[in-house]
Amino acid sequence: MKELFLLLLVVVASLLLHSADSSERECRDVVVSVERDIASDGYACADELGIELNGGRGRGNGRGRGNGRGRGNGRSQGRGRGRGRGRGKAMKFLAAYSKLEVEEQQELASCVLERMELLDGDTFDSATLADNLISDLTAAGQSAAINATIAVIEDGGCPLEDGDPDLIAIFEFTDCLKGSCATPLDAEAELI
Repeated sequence: MKELFLLLLVVVASLLLHSADSSERECRDVVVSVERDIASDGYACADELGIELNGGRGRGNGRGRGNGRGRGNGRSQGRGRGRGRGRGKAMKFLAAYSKLEVEEQQELASCVLERMELLDGDTFDSATLADNLISDLTAAGQSAAINATIAVIEDGGCPLEDGDPDLIAIFEFTDCLKGSCATPLDAEAELI
């Protein structure tokens, strides 16, 4: 009888831990999707504008395919297998972007943000990005991690301001949000 109780306790604990991991993963997936979109649009814009994105180890992805793009435009990853690769691609893009001259960074950032419909004239519109993220997080479901991240966005816990197009500021914003996915703090109390 004691073994059965211990087995039941282990099963319940693993279900609770899996649930927490799953909600954190869903939250992070939504936030990382912004980074993936920036990278995909960034490589396309770099090709379009003739900007060389050199990540330090040669040009592109090492296969002679241009500015680091693999097959397609990077948006065909969808849900399921292979989703983890987008974060690496985004970080490679960010590393190459940060090495560009300031004028090239602004030109590339303007192109990317225009494709993502986040420009208001020549100015980055942070409210639109925040609204898009809140909508995507809400669509992902309700959990402590998602509720905490929405609260951080609404309360301005992760700074992001309108201004000149700057992709580094957006990556810093998404890194801050990923932290709120991992530490939901008092959001668990709202679900109870």
